[in-house]
Amino acid sequence: MEFMGKKIVVDNNVEADFLQGEGPIAAKYLKIQPGQVFFDVGSAWAMWTLYGLACGAYVYSFEPSLPHFNRLIEYVKANEGFMERCKLLNIALDKNEDVHFLADWYLTHGWHGELTSDCFVPTTFKTIDGSFLPELKRLDWVKIDVEGGEYDVLLGGLETLRKFKPNLIVENHLGVDQIGAWMRANQIYEKMMELLRGFNYTITEEPHQGRGFIICTS
Repeated sequence: MEFMGKKIVVDNNVEADFLQGEGPIAAKYLKIQPGQVFFDVGSAWAMWTLYGLACGAYVYSFEPSLPHFNRLIEYVKANEGFMERCKLLNIALDKNEDVHFLADWYLTHGWHGELTSDCFVPTTFKTIDGSFLPELKRLDWVKIDVEGGEYDVLLGGLETLRKFKPNLIVENHLGVDQIGAWMRANQIYEKMMELLRGFNYTITEEPHQGRGFIICTS
């Protein structure tokens, strides 16, 4: 397919994400340039990772779900030259480093619905500061979509934010069943916005398909 002038090899599912899912948000806000470094935190169907690579970025792609991760590898490999400009990581990012089940993590973030089998295997959780800051020479863009855990990812990367002040695209799950109720009960949105304002970002909020995005630019 062709998206924003970039040719990308995808299957029907990823093409639908580009055209009908979050692709319009990426097209509007992810103004990434060749040579920049992009963290895709919660890569899922790989749309953001593929678009970042198509734009010439070096991409760190984080996906803890093994079925999603295996598809991520398949999609990236289908595009010539992409594997040389990325790190695909089958881990989660959080505010603390640990190993536990995704199922437990979902429960602590308000989700009590059905979970897939990959949520009941040990999963590695890392922090941006603890595991990635030492190797980074730059960080230009970070997209975070981790089903209500976006604030925790930011807490685990405060030193990295101070050092590089990357542009941020953060999904807001206040409108999502269960997760939204948990966020409101714990004032997660308010805490996250206070944190982001403390970095003097220019902040834009964009509603999208019952959810929303918080875009922070330097």
